Amino acid sequence: MAGSLSNPHRETLRDAHGQVIGYLDHLHAPGMILIRDAHSNLLGSYDPRLNETRDASSNLIGSSNLLALLLGRSR
Repeated sequence: MAGSLSNPHRETLRDAHGQVIGYLDHLHAPGMILIRDAHSNLLGSYDPRLNETRDASSNLIGSSNLLALLLGRSR
């Protein structure tokens, strides 16, 4: 995925029981958001400049932020 992981802001995603289900890494410079599963495996990214969500293989998922769909696929 494009962008550097230097100094991202990480947001932890938890289910209703408090279990970690994934992470969002907000990359400051390019503005991209990466989504990772609970084991930190990359699932995909959202590029707000292009308004596109792509999976870890760079396949287009769709327009707008659809990262939650990728997290649902991994579970």
